[in-house]
Amino acid sequence: MKGENLKGDAAAQRVTWIGAAANLLLGVFKFAAGILGNSAAMVADAAHSLSDLVSDVVVLAGLRIAARPADGSHPYGHGKVETSAAVLVGIMVAAAGFIIFYSGARGLYLDEETHPGAIALVAAAVSIVVKELLYRITLGIGRRERRPSVVANAWHHRSDALSSVAALAGIGGEMLGVNHLDQVAALAVALFVIRAGAMIAWDAYKDLVDTAVEDRLRSRIVEVIEGTDGVRSWHKLRSRKVGAAVFVDVHLEVDENLTVRQAHEIADRAENALLERLPVDDVTVHVDVIPCEDKDCADPPAQSS
Repeated sequence: MKGENLKGDAAAQRVTWIGAAANLLLGVFKFAAGILGNSAAMVADAAHSLSDLVSDVVVLAGLRIAARPADGSHPYGHGKVETSAAVLVGIMVAAAGFIIFYSGARGLYLDEETHPGAIALVAAAVSIVVKELLYRITLGIGRRERRPSVVANAWHHRSDALSSVAALAGIGGEMLGVNHLDQVAALAVALFVIRAGAMIAWDAYKDLVDTAVEDRLRSRIVEVIEGTDGVRSWHKLRSRKVGAAVFVDVHLEVDENLTVRQAHEIADRAENALLERLPVDDVTVHVDVIPCEDKDCADPPAQSS
């Protein structure tokens, strides 16, 4: 398990470093294209790419700290740092959206006319291809390794790709003679970016305040528990996420005629089944005994030698 976690950390950091390099190059290229091509939408899109770069730095810092082992001050590990990084990424994405919106609205209010050049159009097309590719790769690794900050960063890539689509439409329309379409495109970009940032921050915040795992995983947890030999019932099932890790605790009810050893063997079977079959990293089981009526009692499991 530890070796798999190390590989997952390496993959998450590697794809984030690749994204950071791409964001730096794209940001500089798009900013130059926006200035040389006289495009407000492309300058706004460049700012979005550079905000992606900042979020990459935040994610890398979060991943590095989250990888630290549990200690006396953090007995559950440092996974919440990564979740906090995802919240910060979402806030940064939304902030970039507000800046882009202000820029576009200001241009419309002042009745500024732009006449974008072909270089701005090329920059938008390149950005769409690169950022969509980064989104797909980053999202795949983030979901596979269960890294919330990496998944959040993937959606940051997607928001940049879609903002470039809006910029492409605005620049193309402006070049065809539709006045102010460049600024309108910047406003459209901004609204999408704000929405994406809010969703990223909200999803990470839910994990930060110990929201239970999604219903699908909870149902699978219940199935495994109820399928464990010797478990008559259960209650107080609780779950939460600590960064990439999933923690579960539950009270299992067993027959009162079992020995302590037999009861704990049932608990061990349930715990091992959850850890082996599901994406669960830590399980705490409490055993409760319930009155046993002859007609309801199953034969107790044989004691192991």
